[in-house]
Amino acid sequence: MRTARSKLYLLILLLGLPAIGAVVVTIVRAVPWLKMPDEAVASIEKRWAEVEKWGAPAPAAIGDDSELNSAVVDKDVQASIKESSENGSWRIDSAHLPQSAVDALAKLIAWHKGNGGLGNQNCSLSVGLPRLHLIALRLFELALLSATDDPEQEQVVAALHLAQTLRASRELPDVALGFKSASLAVDWARGRGLKPGQAWSRYRPRAEEVFFALARETTCMEQTQNELLALSRKMLLGGPVFTKRDPSEPAEARPPLGLVREYRELVMNRQFIANQLQRAYPERHDLSKLALAMTPPPLNELPKCALVRSRKGEVSPIVAAKQIGRFAKIIEAYDQLIAASSTVKIQR
Repeated sequence: MRTARSKLYLLILLLGLPAIGAVVVTIVRAVPWLKMPDEAVASIEKRWAEVEKWGAPAPAAIGDDSELNSAVVDKDVQASIKESSENGSWRIDSAHLPQSAVDALAKLIAWHKGNGGLGNQNCSLSVGLPRLHLIALRLFELALLSATDDPEQEQVVAALHLAQTLRASRELPDVALGFKSASLAVDWARGRGLKPGQAWSRYRPRAEEVFFALARETTCMEQTQNELLALSRKMLLGGPVFTKRDPSEPAEARPPLGLVREYRELVMNRQFIANQLQRAYPERHDLSKLALAMTPPPLNELPKCALVRSRKGEVSPIVAAKQIGRFAKIIEAYDQLIAASSTVKIQR
């Protein structure tokens, strides 16, 4: 009887060994995903505070936007602007502008004289373009195309100021629109055969504006990720947070069983972002070097953090190297235009 029972126990043990082994392997694989970083949390938070400063809107972008918000560029004027841009004339008849367009230009100049801004700057995470952004682009085009051949005319300078303010907000939609406006300014000046004045140098696009936009996008994205993690934890009544793996992701992209520690995820994510941006900061004046510094390592070399690996280590997946390259070309074209004028010195 004892022999039979021993054999039964042995059989159960043998049958259970694979399951026990699987549990042990899972635990071993899970530990790196649950272990806190070696760096002290206080040190990470101190470095993160620096990242948040980089991502804060520049003071020039925070100001009254009421003049811009109340400006109106009607559809007929928009059609004239589009036709002028497409046929290469870069000019619309300023003598026959509707009163709404005249008022819009007056509002832009008043905004410029009053050192206006873009109002409250909240994280938009590059979703859509608010009404103000559309107005800004239309005002910019209207100011240039209805101007005389004086590149220092007040409405032209006000438009350049608007483009710089968009970039100073450090919000990616604003920054992209500010660079697009700078590119349009170059086309306008070349199309009319004009040499820029000193204001063009004062409001020139700069490479570091891209770096600060990346920092802004990062802090906004991190804020949203924190809120989503907190919501998951609340829904689970304070229990552990589980992450869902995308079927297209390799197994190593997510922790075993999808189990993570919320606080540890937030700390690891901030550490990785701070590392990447602090490495890129010295390269902020050179976009080719900046793009290289922002390139993430291979997936298997990324920290074992679901938040980091969910975006494959990109600090901002929205800004690809291709877009950074486009910004670099705009800066180069703008600076070449300024350099062609012997009376203007580029302000670095």
